[in-house]
Amino acid sequence: MTDTICQYLTFSVDGQTYALPVPVVREVIECGEITRVPTLPRAVRGVINLRGTVIPVMDLAIRFGRSATPVTPTTCIVVVDAEVDGEPTAAGLLVDSVNQVVDELALEPAPHFGTAVPADLLAGVAQLRAGVAHVLALGRVLDLGEVGAGARQAVTAP
Repeated sequence: MTDTICQYLTFSVDGQTYALPVPVVREVIECGEITRVPTLPRAVRGVINLRGTVIPVMDLAIRFGRSATPVTPTTCIVVVDAEVDGEPTAAGLLVDSVNQVVDELALEPAPHFGTAVPADLLAGVAQLRAGVAHVLALGRVLDLGEVGAGARQAVTAP
């Protein structure tokens, strides 16, 4: 018998609830110092050193066309492992707060309009007891063309 329940980490960005499948989440860390890299686009706030590994940090609010995420005591970086342009990529996602891990059964297709973010960045929507979570298509969120290339260069630069 196959278990069809998938767990999702839910988090908030600019008053909206988003989710990612737990298997892509490496860890959640407190937002510390983010080093700005001038050549990166605005959505990539900079890089962090996570136990000797340089990881680019994307501000999801900026990626979604909103103002930069203010750093507060609840601001976190969700460190994820994804595939971007066919390459494994570690990245940090700056979020307002992390909510909880939920077992989600009802993933529905993302509507083409009326969502808090462009529909092409969503894998679907999920009904939660407290509303709706926008489930992110992580590869598409992180793939910003030249931004993705710039972030990889920042990580591999000497």
